[in-house]
Amino acid sequence: MLSNLTKFHQFLLALLILLGALFFQQRVILNGDVYEYTVMSVALASHLSPDIQSEDLRKVQHLLPQYAPYFKTTEEGIRAGKQQPNGGFYRALDDNTYSIHFFSYSALAAIPLFVFEKIGIDPFKSFWFVNLVFIFVLGVSLYRFFASARKAFLGLVLFMLSGGVNYAKWSSPECMSSAAVLSAMLLFVTDAPLAGGLLIGLAATQNPPIVCLLMFGPLLFWSTSYQSQLSFKDNLRLALHRRMLIGIGAGFALFLIPVGFNLWMFGVPNIIAKIAASPALISLGRLQSFYFDWNQGLIIGIPGLWIGSAVLLWRSRGLAGNKWKLPAVALICITCALALAIPALATTNWNSAAHGMMRYASWGGAPFLFLFLFLLRQQTRLPFILLLCVGLLQLRCTIDARHYSELGLSPMGKFMLENAPAWYNPDPEIFIERTGLPDGAPLDVGKLYAYEVNGERKKLMFHESSTSIDRELCGPGKLISPDTQFGKANFGWFYINGAVQCDKADELSLADFQKNASQFSTGWSYFEDNGTVAQGEWNGIWSDGPSSVMDIAVSPARPVHGVRILVHYFKNNERTRVVINGEDIGWVDLRSKDVLRLKMHAGQAISNLKIELTHEAPHDPRKDPDFPTTRRLAVFVHGIRLS
Repeated sequence: MLSNLTKFHQFLLALLILLGALFFQQRVILNGDVYEYTVMSVALASHLSPDIQSEDLRKVQHLLPQYAPYFKTTEEGIRAGKQQPNGGFYRALDDNTYSIHFFSYSALAAIPLFVFEKIGIDPFKSFWFVNLVFIFVLGVSLYRFFASARKAFLGLVLFMLSGGVNYAKWSSPECMSSAAVLSAMLLFVTDAPLAGGLLIGLAATQNPPIVCLLMFGPLLFWSTSYQSQLSFKDNLRLALHRRMLIGIGAGFALFLIPVGFNLWMFGVPNIIAKIAASPALISLGRLQSFYFDWNQGLIIGIPGLWIGSAVLLWRSRGLAGNKWKLPAVALICITCALALAIPALATTNWNSAAHGMMRYASWGGAPFLFLFLFLLRQQTRLPFILLLCVGLLQLRCTIDARHYSELGLSPMGKFMLENAPAWYNPDPEIFIERTGLPDGAPLDVGKLYAYEVNGERKKLMFHESSTSIDRELCGPGKLISPDTQFGKANFGWFYINGAVQCDKADELSLADFQKNASQFSTGWSYFEDNGTVAQGEWNGIWSDGPSSVMDIAVSPARPVHGVRILVHYFKNNERTRVVINGEDIGWVDLRSKDVLRLKMHAGQAISNLKIELTHEAPHDPRKDPDFPTTRRLAVFVHGIRLS
């Protein structure tokens, strides 16, 4: 009977048997946004509505007694009429309470949850079931892409070793999203754009950045199916055919469903963007963290795919017809990955629950797996040695990911902090939570954070606004030496890597400024004494104008090696151009703890320091009428330290 089946049907049967065995053998892992997705599924299965009712919360407390305190607090918050009863739940305009995450993933799990509960299977294995369904869809897409059962299974193995194993059993939509993204890319290049568009639209209902993949569908088809005998215009017309446009439209229509729901219920296009994200958090530092953080970046999740793709690109450079085609596909995949990553950088909870690479990276890295699979398809024979090396490296990453959580250090993260701290300056949230503090611990700008090994401080972190860091680390009358290794983190945080070196220092404050007022004769306002406000950090003088000059008298018997100017910036000012005794230091963020080291005059006996400051964005009363001052404020100097 099996001999009468086509190879494709044999593949489907084998895949179903394998996934069925996994379903019954493995248990679901309640992780991720477990509170929201579980109770939403119960609500949808009970009353076909995503609004969270007291009966839903009581039922989940019974099914998941380990989480009963959380759900009880949520129920009490709802009864008290709180706007945000607990964590990820929010009161809507209709006075009902909903999860801040959309309910499409929970809706997919609701039917199997209802059935499983009736037949005695753990109802929350419904999430495991849904994830396996998307892995099945991925298997079908891989077979369509390779036209080979062996290569399709190879693709599935690589998917599982590239984050699939880490998130497949989670009760959150990471596996669904990553499988849908990869499937959609495969379907776009095999001319099945409607299925691809629908998968992207569905995944984007849970992770909105995924919607940007819709514009990459035609690009992928165009670059992978380009016909050199046709003109550029004709190739473009083939890529933008009617079915492609329908697929893009269908995917976008799916994506708009949660947008409409959020507008209806919360009055905003996305409630998460309102209460749990901020565009101000998007930065190059976070982008670097997304890809290269040694605890949760893509570098610890898919290094084998990166190396393997680079090798295959190099090997294929001389093949006929591949001179530009493969680099073009690679460039599109990299751009696609960036488009997925950048919106995710806005999340406020950067160090969220994870196994290995962060959850956003699990689906944000799918374009790199697609690239590797596409390059494999171009080979006349499978490169066995390369595949073995890639597979072993990915297996190592997968095994490592099982042994630490978001509150612990990865093997590579631990190695880097202990042996090469200057080469790893993680996001501040990652640093404090993975070196001992609990999830969600607030960052205190007045506190010094340390990573210690056997009592030895390997790495210190402090905020630029701290004025006590020198005294805390070096004692009174001393300054952290410019020879100390500094590293920059995000959002005004800095690292000290390795041993702290200290120099003797002279500190000038408001009292010294007032004694020598003539030193502030050009480009300054008046002296201000605000007492003990902010530990005296607002006792000093504002600049007034596009530039300012300080003439600081120093003792010739005390050679000056470096200067640190203690400042606060006004509004849009973030840096200052500094010239000291004719030596152009350049544009500097004076809030950093870096000492402005004097190269031309270091160690020389000089009696005066002429410090010229050019300001980046002085206040303009005409452009900012809401701020009632005619002074052209830019920088507030509250101290000068000489070392």
